[in-house]
Amino acid sequence: MSPIGRIFIVLNLILSAAFVGWGLNALDHTGKYKEELAATKKAHTEEVAKKDAEVAKLGGEVNAVTEQQRQMREERDTKATEADRLKTQLDELKRAHDGLSANLTKIQATLGDYNNSIAQLSQQKDAAIERAHEAERARDGAVQEKDAAVLAQSNAEEATNSAQQQIGDLQGQSQSLEEQVSTLEARIAQIVATTGVDLSKIMPAPKIDAYVLNVDRGLKLVILNKGKKDNVREGYTFDVYRGSQYKGQVRIQDVQDGMSSGLIVNEKNAIATGDQATTTL
Repeated sequence: MSPIGRIFIVLNLILSAAFVGWGLNALDHTGKYKEELAATKKAHTEEVAKKDAEVAKLGGEVNAVTEQQRQMREERDTKATEADRLKTQLDELKRAHDGLSANLTKIQATLGDYNNSIAQLSQQKDAAIERAHEAERARDGAVQEKDAAVLAQSNAEEATNSAQQQIGDLQGQSQSLEEQVSTLEARIAQIVATTGVDLSKIMPAPKIDAYVLNVDRGLKLVILNKGKKDNVREGYTFDVYRGSQYKGQVRIQDVQDGMSSGLIVNEKNAIATGDQATTTL
């Protein structure tokens, strides 16, 4: 064998021994590493289990907190709903309070009015009682006056009967006098018509003022607006004038209730409708 071969063999032996030594060393270290790894793995497993337990615990706590939060949210929502309901109820109570306050004010005002009315009614009652007393006194006085009136009525009836009897007598006398006057007036009219005597010369006529209603030139007839109801009689003479102008005289020939007619016996100026006439110029 050549030296180089031997050298390679030696080198290989040396390298093999070195490799075996390294392998043994590595195996030794690997065993230690395995032990350390097992210990570490065991510790890690225990730590993981511990952490899992903690995680589970925390998960339970989280679930509990979540449930608590859910319950709190539900309670919050319930409280919020209750708060809204209470707020609404409070608003309603406020409105009801305002209404009650207004009603109370009205009631107080009404009570005040009632008190005033009661006071007025009390005054009216007192006044009514006083008026009742006055009415009783007046009634007593009226009874007395009634008795006096009955007596006076009885006296008046007697006086009335007596007066009616006297009136009947006077009416009979008046009728008799009227008949006598009518007879005398007829006789006077007959005398005037027969003799043409101016009645005003033998028997003064009362003052009678009249107006000329119409004039008939052909008959020389004048119609006046006064008659029997104004005491105009046949034979009366009327002087006719207008203002300060004298017209003439008219002697009455015929007398009606509301008018009379007479003949023109003297005419200085033309007598016309509307002229004035009088028995005593």
